[in-house]
Amino acid sequence: MTESIRKYAKIGLIHFMAYPSTIKGEGPIEETIRKIAIDDYFEAIETTILKQLKLPG
Repeated sequence: MTESIRKYAKIGLIHFMAYPSTIKGEGPIEETIRKIAIDDYFEAIETTILKQLKLPG
């Protein structure tokens, strides 16, 4: 295959597998999601349940 994989799929990751400390929906969730979000390589994030996450606004 000579074409980019991005032609066929969005590159993403499973959040708690990259950051095991967040597997129970606690821990540095906001900080780690921000790290993934600003990385140009990733286009998708799969998350687990998010406990006590305070959203802005």
